[in-house]
Amino acid sequence: MFKQRKLSEALKAVEEEQALQKTAGHYPLVILYMLGIKAQVQLLQKEVPGAQETLRVAKEITLHQKHIYPYFISNFLIAQFLYDLCSLEAAAQFLQRPAFTACRKRAAQSGRAALKNAMKYSADKTEVFRWMGVFCWLCGKHKKAQDWWEKSIRIGKELRARPELGRTYLEVGKRLSENGSRVKDLNGLTAGGCFLKARSLFEELGLEGDLEELKEIEKTGDAWSGVFSH
Repeated sequence: MFKQRKLSEALKAVEEEQALQKTAGHYPLVILYMLGIKAQVQLLQKEVPGAQETLRVAKEITLHQKHIYPYFISNFLIAQFLYDLCSLEAAAQFLQRPAFTACRKRAAQSGRAALKNAMKYSADKTEVFRWMGVFCWLCGKHKKAQDWWEKSIRIGKELRARPELGRTYLEVGKRLSENGSRVKDLNGLTAGGCFLKARSLFEELGLEGDLEELKEIEKTGDAWSGVFSH
């Protein structure tokens, strides 16, 4: 449900699982996995304070576990990276230089953690590579951003991770179409070309939420439409 961006249904499922854990037995790693999904849902719904609290609870679990398999911690690490990217983008939008420097440091740390885990859990590679590209883009390192996005597209095709592949095309299209962007294409693929590839994948997979976001971007011509693309 989360990968399909059925956010309300995913959040309900997470809350039901948390309730089950309280009655049937306490399995911290399962709860950690669910909290990672919950935080990502909250970020996509722009409930940033709620996501911050969810991440705090999830972090407490990690502090009491000697070893956590990559699968169970993956959602938490991605959610923390997304939260830090959200803070970084907000600081950049409002030209808050001291805050930007602090946010950049936190995003670099959480990005390294998410990337390290993704190298052990391949299902996350397409997505994490995409967010690493966004991090570099926000830091003004557009060539490095392009390199990460190329990796995201390549591994997405290899793994047939089509939902995340489509979201990478959407994110790249948004960034290329930003006002003042010095970069206008990714290996010859323009923002419009990225949107076309994203649309094809979203329609094929029936990802209505992603299609709605794409339509809104195309209608308004606004590259900034929320926390990030879904």
